[in-house]
Amino acid sequence: MSWATLNASANRVAFARLGSVEATAGIVTGRGFLVMPGQVLADGMSISTDYTLTALAVDFGNLIYEASITVNGTLYTVRDNRLLDDGGFCEISLQKVLTDSGLVTDPAIDGGGPNTVFPDVNIYDGGTP
Repeated sequence: MSWATLNASANRVAFARLGSVEATAGIVTGRGFLVMPGQVLADGMSISTDYTLTALAVDFGNLIYEASITVNGTLYTVRDNRLLDDGGFCEISLQKVLTDSGLVTDPAIDGGGPNTVFPDVNIYDGGTP
């Protein structure tokens, strides 16, 4: 057994004991730490929430831009993936994927679909802001 394999095995045990969450990308399932450190702001307005997953690089180090990953039961899209320190860990920037139960825009803007749920009052549907 190589040193890298021993390190990965020890890291898996540590991740399980330290309260990590389950993550799945394709057929790979592993554990990681999901943090939401804050919101990206521009001119005083919130643009997006910053989600970051720190995980073992042997599990998720090869995820590329726009890959899908489910973390703790929620679907995200990969925005960036960086190796940390000696390459044993990776830090993945994520964007939460909104589903039909989330807020989406008007069909005139994104086309919508037969099962798309729109908020009752929004400026696109004639509501007030």
